Amino acid sequence: MATPPAVFRYKTVAGHAAPVVGIGICISEAWHRVEFYVDSGAYYTILGGRFAKEIGFDFTTGQRVLVQVGDGT
Repeated sequence: MATPPAVFRYKTVAGHAAPVVGIGICISEAWHRVEFYVDSGAYYTILGGRFAKEIGFDFTTGQRVLVQVGDGT
């Protein structure tokens, strides 16, 4: 049996509809609501280094991957 698709409403960000979804992340035994941009065509999820450290993710131990986003950066 196929899993039904996730459905959520777009959120207005800077005057435009955007696929942003709120999720809960437990940091140091406390839950925090965080909003993520959902890009179903993306191969990676990109997080800022400061945020990654706050949630306990040690990004310095992984393999470095260079990516280019839609605005060219």
